[in-house]
Amino acid sequence: MVMRGWPWLGLALALFAVLVGVLRGAAWLRDPHRLVWIGLPLYMLHQFEEHGIDLTGQRFAFQASLCHTIGHKGPIGTCAATEAFIFAVNVGSVWIAMTIAGMAGPKRATFTLAALGIPVVNAMAHIVPAVRTGTYN
Repeated sequence: MVMRGWPWLGLALALFAVLVGVLRGAAWLRDPHRLVWIGLPLYMLHQFEEHGIDLTGQRFAFQASLCHTIGHKGPIGTCAATEAFIFAVNVGSVWIAMTIAGMAGPKRATFTLAALGIPVVNAMAHIVPAVRTGTYN
């Protein structure tokens, strides 16, 4: 259940973060390293759309799409892109990395830049194929 429930947890955390940010006002945004604290909930919303319910209403569509992209021909359950792998990449690489970068503070700007690089690379992985093919990705 955790493997399929994490996008909903991310959605709840993202909405909570947005609410806290609104209640605190914009003054805390004057420090550029805090872009991570904006980027993380926005990325969590993207993850929900990508791994929970996409814009076409499909649930959990990403795994099948990824398996197709890497050339897997068998059943999804035999694909190397398992639910555990997708969970580890998204929660481990994104949530943890961006949280560490946010907590590291302005004295560790390289952490912030590295963490913000994650959504930039991901955006290119979606935008370039979508522009090239003209299809929802």
